Amino acid sequence: ESIAQSSDPPSKATHHEPSREEILANILHILSSSTEISPLLCGCQWDEEDEADEKGNNAANDKNNNICWDPFLSFVESMPGIDSGVASSTHSNFFHNWLIDCLQDLHRQQHVNMGGVTREDRIRIRCTFVDTSRVEKTLSGDGKPDEDLLWQAGLDLMKTHLFLDEESGTRDDDEDNNLESHSTLDPILPHELLRIVMDSYYCQHYDMELGELSAIEIDMSSSEQAYRLPSSIAMLFLRTLLISRALESAEQSISDSSVSSKPVRWRRLKSMADDALSLFQRMSFDYAGQSIDNFEYGRHPKTLKLYPVEPNHITTIATWLYTNHVFPSCHDLLLAILRNNTENSSIKGTPSGIKVLETCYDLFRLLTSLLALEVAAVDKGYSGPSRCVQWVMDRIESQSTSDFFDRVKSAQKEIKSKDISSHGSISDDEEEDIYRPWKYPDFDGRGLSLEEDLLLYPSIRRRLDNSDNVSSATFFDELGIAIIAYWKLRAQIESSLPALNPLPSPYSGSYRWTLLFPHAITFLCGSPASSSMKKMED
Repeated sequence: ESIAQSSDPPSKATHHEPSREEILANILHILSSSTEISPLLCGCQWDEEDEADEKGNNAANDKNNNICWDPFLSFVESMPGIDSGVASSTHSNFFHNWLIDCLQDLHRQQHVNMGGVTREDRIRIRCTFVDTSRVEKTLSGDGKPDEDLLWQAGLDLMKTHLFLDEESGTRDDDEDNNLESHSTLDPILPHELLRIVMDSYYCQHYDMELGELSAIEIDMSSSEQAYRLPSSIAMLFLRTLLISRALESAEQSISDSSVSSKPVRWRRLKSMADDALSLFQRMSFDYAGQSIDNFEYGRHPKTLKLYPVEPNHITTIATWLYTNHVFPSCHDLLLAILRNNTENSSIKGTPSGIKVLETCYDLFRLLTSLLALEVAAVDKGYSGPSRCVQWVMDRIESQSTSDFFDRVKSAQKEIKSKDISSHGSISDDEEEDIYRPWKYPDFDGRGLSLEEDLLLYPSIRRRLDNSDNVSSATFFDELGIAIIAYWKLRAQIESSLPALNPLPSPYSGSYRWTLLFPHAITFLCGSPASSSMKKMED
């Protein structure tokens, strides 16, 4: 029975025209709560000889280590350079380009697999996202639409309501004519977009299940398999891209305000960066924690139609999303705030250099947390740096990050001495004697680059804490910094390791020792030395 026959037609009486914010909230709610499998794909490859060899005490772990996973099959067309370090195309164009590519793929699949779906069916499903009163009836019982149809309708509406300028004049004849009325709705403001995404995760009233990968039948060799990602992982992608979109729009609002003479509030912009970083870390560590608790080593994807989500999947996806989307979009917004943090700027409010700098360093901190998460969650060897290590190092060493770090240090120098002596505004749960890098502009002992500054951090912290019994509380994750030091040392002594750059040649041997040696004990301690993992366990 078709969906059109199992549901009532849309009511012609218009009691309430939903806003774009309400429509987007409905989309996120329906996709996360009413679907288990998404149309997004991942793939894996393995060596047949390794798969056949099940002898020896370490056979189970060896089999998992010899499986090469690619969780980005659905993103390759939108970003060809996805596996070669930092993304080749700009993050600001990625989301819209990916939505176009993804919807085209879903449309082709519909014609192949769902030829019986009528235009009326598609219109009815789209109306479900618009009319909140129809959600429960449409998504319950025998008339519940196919999950692929829900994803296609949800993503199509998301594209329509988020990218207004790009979408003008691009609607085809197969679209619902009733949706044209939404062209008069006000666009979603950046802080409202971020709030909707936050509410969709923090305020969900259903159990957050990680789900499983679902194998699909396609023409691949016996040593390859493709899987559909569970909706939980697809929503991690989607929510993160929406976070980046909100931050990009907020940064653009600064430029627009100078033209329209309508000032924007710096506190709102700065708090958006804080909220975005907190939400992304919460999502990443929540899913990583679930995968660590539920995954059992030793199972092979060749023998399973449903395969559990590995911790490696989460750490790889989270690190790629952060280094290629969250970090650059947050970086651009914070840089705009620092540049406009003057009395004559278009950003109004009471400036607080200390608070803005705190968010800047929080942006750097999460890079170290993600490295520590991979070490703690994934059973990896050290034959070569993982993709996560390469992505983080590429981001740290990029020219844009270097310029941003220089601007942050310059802003610290501009802060008045009275602000430094008071240590800024410290929350009640922090001890005043704990070293925080944005409070101490003693640049004689600081690194010239972000990489050098991170490597010096443990030594500087211990020196400035003025205590033999240094507090265990740290700002950066020192295990993550130890991973950087380890691979920098490897790159220094192994010419066969071209994936990473060695330390700059002007550094003397003794200074290299100063940079790298303090991290040895932390590296050997492993996950117990990670402040991020301790917080996740609490």
